[in-house]
Amino acid sequence: MMVLHLNFPFWLIKNGIIKIYPLLSHNEKCGVVIIGAGISGALAASYLGKEGIKTNVVDKRHAGARSTSARTALLHHGIYIPLQDLIDKLVVDNAVASYHPCVDAIAKIETISKKVETVPSFINECSLQYATQLSHLDKLQNEYKCRKKYRFPVQWLKEEQVSKKFGFKTYGIILSNAEGSVDAYKIIHNTIKNYEAKVFDKIIIEDIQKQKSGFG
Repeated sequence: MMVLHLNFPFWLIKNGIIKIYPLLSHNEKCGVVIIGAGISGALAASYLGKEGIKTNVVDKRHAGARSTSARTALLHHGIYIPLQDLIDKLVVDNAVASYHPCVDAIAKIETISKKVETVPSFINECSLQYATQLSHLDKLQNEYKCRKKYRFPVQWLKEEQVSKKFGFKTYGIILSNAEGSVDAYKIIHNTIKNYEAKVFDKIIIEDIQKQKSGFG
């Protein structure tokens, strides 16, 4: 029987502990402190590092051991709100501008993976959004037309095309080939190493004080 759910973070089990970082036992001076050594913190450190800004990253646990090591690998260009619904809430330009950076971000993560990893963990993927009920079909088709209108990389597959290509039955799908997957736990540690950010494990931030020369 295949086990589809484990009570352990998958990427941490797959990779093991890649690197142990030191405790902060002395005063450190830097340009920026990033609180949280997950994928967001590591990517932020990479951009600051490229600009020559001395950056320290601190985390109250092991770097990448929390949500990053437990999340799915899929990088999807959509957001939680369908584009057609977002257009109803915002002006068109703002709604579309919320989606396009997501497509660009996947390409940027691919570039980072190829740069910092000896064997890049990034893989180009496709994603499917499908109608589970016939009553969902019109809304899904409208979402496809909306994304296509604003030049997002999507295709519409009919019921027979889905069955032939993927081997399951549904009323129709939006197929996107602009997605990817990446080993987020592994890329955290490789990114930090490549951009020479200092990381300190098991650090609890109790207070932040503003001073004339910055924050302490």
